[in-house]
Amino acid sequence: NQSVPNAVIVPVSASGTVCFYVYGQAHLIADVNGWFSGGSGFNSLSPTRVFDTRSGLGGVAVAKVGTLDGSGSSLTVQVAGTNGVPATGAAAVMMNVTVDGTTASAYGGYVTAYPCGGAPPNSSNINFVSGQTIANSVVAPLSATGTVCFYVYGEAHVLADITGWLASGPTVYTAMTPTRFSDTRSGVGVIPGR
Repeated sequence: NQSVPNAVIVPVSASGTVCFYVYGQAHLIADVNGWFSGGSGFNSLSPTRVFDTRSGLGGVAVAKVGTLDGSGSSLTVQVAGTNGVPATGAAAVMMNVTVDGTTASAYGGYVTAYPCGGAPPNSSNINFVSGQTIANSVVAPLSATGTVCFYVYGEAHVLADITGWLASGPTVYTAMTPTRFSDTRSGVGVIPGR
């Protein structure tokens, strides 16, 4: 009984088709808003589960990530050199990130995916409330060592499926650490109509 949208970058088969699989039952609506040409620097992969904190898949601990007060450590995941992503030459990866078994304060919780090596940026990729399972498509820049970190404000199991990677150098995409561009709650950035 939930309607949830998500942005997805999907590889197209040799015959030009895309398949949709539903675990459960649902109506599906798909809108196409663009495409990558061959040789553009985007390299599609068949969706592959990279890690899952519920089961320990990918060598991660079987434990929720984060703390209710936000003081928890980020989860570090090695991405380059695994699951079809080359050990060198990748600037960023496309992932579908999901949180499950969530616990949040009255203000809600969030997840930020960012290149490891510094403090988590003031931005979010997924926002959640307690008891919610929710996913979002994420373009995650890789650190110099090929890792992606996942910071959770609140508590949640985190899992991610990789769908592709972007090459370093001149491509259609320039990777950068997530940065909050605008926030009407605090007045940060350029806010139209104000």
